[in-house]
Formats: sequence, structure tokens, C-alpha cells
Amino acid sequence: MKTLAQVVVLLMEQLTTADRPGIDWQACGDITNDMWFELAKASPAERQALAEAAAARLKELLREPDEYGYTPAPLVTPMHRQFLESLADGSAWNEFDFPAGP
Repeated sequence: MKTLAQVVVLLMEQLTTADRPGIDWQACGDITNDMWFELAKASPAERQALAEAAAARLKELLREPDEYGYTPAPLVTPMHRQFLESLADGSAWNEFDFPAGP
């Protein structure tokens, strides 16, 4: 389950952060929306696996510079960070678990 969660996080990360020019960002948004509705059905164990994968990914992206001075941290946009943090802390599920009333 851990491997699957890592793959899902990476895929959703790419779709969520797609921008012009590049892959069709509108299609990515549509795919992401559909994925969220499917992922909302995830079991607590599956959600935990996604949270752990997102936390690990965020830690990797925000790591200290390596021996050559490289770190991917400057490439992480606020939206990118918010996406990974919301999966890691579970708040990504709030709109599905506690939908707003009419």
C-alpha cells in the first residue's frame, strides 16, 4: 500500500501543479477533480498511507542543500506546498468528510 500511495501522491502532485506552458493544465484539473472523488472513498489505512507518502515527499522537496548546494526547495510553489501539507495533515479530506450545507 505504501508504494501505491507514493505513486498516487506523485501523480496528483504533477496534475495539481501543472501550469502553462506544458501539459494541458485544464485537463489535469479535470483528472485531479475526478481522482479526489475516488480517493474520498479511501479507507483510514489508505488515507494514512497517502499522508505518510505526502509528508515524505514534502520532506524530500524541502531538504537542505546537498554537497553540491542543490535543493529543490525553491521550486516548491505555495500551492504545491499546500497540496502536500493538506494530504500529510489530513485536511485534504475535510470537504468530503464535512461537506458544507446548502
